[in-house]
Amino acid sequence: DVLDRKQASFLDDLERRCFRYFVEQSDPKTGLVLDRARVDGGAVERSRSVASIAATGFGLTALCIGAEHRWIPRGEAAARATAALHFIAGRLPNIHGWFFHFVHVETGQRMWNCELSSIDTALLLAGVLTAGVYFRGDAQKLASNIYDLVDFRWMQNGEVTLSHGFRPETGFLRSRWDKFSECMLLYAL
Repeated sequence: DVLDRKQASFLDDLERRCFRYFVEQSDPKTGLVLDRARVDGGAVERSRSVASIAATGFGLTALCIGAEHRWIPRGEAAARATAALHFIAGRLPNIHGWFFHFVHVETGQRMWNCELSSIDTALLLAGVLTAGVYFRGDAQKLASNIYDLVDFRWMQNGEVTLSHGFRPETGFLRSRWDKFSECMLLYAL
């Protein structure tokens, strides 16, 4: 029983700390979440302003979890999620609904000449849809609009399976999502 309480306490602390990362490392206006940060909370120098769309998807889901656990007031979580969804729907650059892997945390502009990433877009969409269902109303409408942008057939590029991504300068990446992996989320979407 003592061990169970210690384990529960440890897990609760770990969950709260993970949640805090997504709050502390997200831009309050765009909702975009930094790709990485140092243990002391500061950004890694090379990536000080680089957000990841996958981390942003996780951050949207974290807002739902945080509100459910009352680690953040529900209204604040809803406002953060809705602001992020507004930004994603209206200002985050995409091609055929697919988003760049790495973007500037304040502007959403492509960073490091990265690819439009099919799997990172899927992770973003999972968070978008989760936040839409959890917060409802405006968030749900925005989530549907974002999801409806995605042209899955375009990312197939005439093949049976989806490409790992696309670079405007060189075209579709050669690698395909054709093995059992995290791509199950991509295909479920």
